[in-house]
Amino acid sequence: MITLIVGHEPSLGFKMEYYASGSPVSPDITSHAIFSTAKGNLTYPSNGGNYRNDEIALFPIAPSVPGQPTVRITRVDVESGSSCQFDSVRIYNWFEDDYLQVAIFCAYTIPTSVTLQDGAGVVFFSSDFSVTRTGFDFEYE
Repeated sequence: MITLIVGHEPSLGFKMEYYASGSPVSPDITSHAIFSTAKGNLTYPSNGGNYRNDEIALFPIAPSVPGQPTVRITRVDVESGSSCQFDSVRIYNWFEDDYLQVAIFCAYTIPTSVTLQDGAGVVFFSSDFSVTRTGFDFEYE
């Protein structure tokens, strides 16, 4: 993942960072959308059917206006597991120059809202090789 941090003052410039998982094999990203508006929402998958096996989907949230957006998950239908080890939705918060996982969920559990403290984060979805469901919805503002 490549992160570009742009200052809001003309004198702040920008900073670009690259993060890798450490794995020699790069999994294919099967879906993505970048959210840079002050508020937005997503239904995944967007076709209204079930998500597929072996998916990896990334949804970076980095509004162009300064602030601390709050991410709300409004619907969840993801394969369950005792620690969400099969299919899961994870939320990462960009905080103090690092992405920190702040939520992981699956099944039908709607987690509490997450505020992106430094104004950016990522909603990350992954599925394993079996059992698919109708996915999830989220909104932020």
